[in-house]
Amino acid sequence: CPNGRDHLNETDLIRTRVTKMIDHEMQDDPYAKEAFSALLRKVIAEAESLFDHPLKQFMLFQEFEQQVANRKLENIPSVFDGHRHAQAYYGVFLKTLAAIFNHKQTDDENQRWIDLAFEIDTIVDKAVRENSLSRADMEKTVRQQLLGLLHNVGKQVGFGTDKALDIVEQVVQIMRAGPADTLRG
Repeated sequence: CPNGRDHLNETDLIRTRVTKMIDHEMQDDPYAKEAFSALLRKVIAEAESLFDHPLKQFMLFQEFEQQVANRKLENIPSVFDGHRHAQAYYGVFLKTLAAIFNHKQTDDENQRWIDLAFEIDTIVDKAVRENSLSRADMEKTVRQQLLGLLHNVGKQVGFGTDKALDIVEQVVQIMRAGPADTLRG
C-alpha cells in the first residue's frame, strides 16, 4: 500500500499535468481555459484543507484531471462530448452573451445555441478545408459568413453588431489555435 508521501508526490505530478493541460492544451477554448483555471484554484484550496489526508488529496486531483482531460464543465451540454471546437464556440456565447445566459434558458433557446455552435463549427471546418493554402482567405471567409449569420441571430435574441463582431473575432482566434493550427508547416 503506497504511503502518504507517495500520494503527495503523485498528487504534485497530477497538479502539474493538469496545470499544463489548462495552460497549453486549451488555447483553442478560452471559456474552458478560464473555467478550469478557476476550478483548479478551488481544487487546490480544497486539497490544502485536506493536508492530513494525502489519499483524499490524491483522489481529488485524480478526479479533477479526468474532468479536465474530458473538458467536462457543468454548464456545457453533453451533446458537445467529442466536439471540442463546437464546444469552444458555445463557450464563446456563454462568455460574450452573459446577460442572455444569466437568465434561465428554455430547452428551445438552449437548443438554438447548441445548433448555432455546430453551424459555426461546420462553417469553420469548411473554410479551413477550402482555404488551406491561405490563412487570410480562411479568416476572411469565416468573418463574412459568421457576421451575416450572427447579425440575424442578434436581431432575434437582442444583441448588437458589437457583440457579433466580438464573437466572430473569438471564433477566428479559436480557429487559429484549433482547426487551422494543424495546417502549420
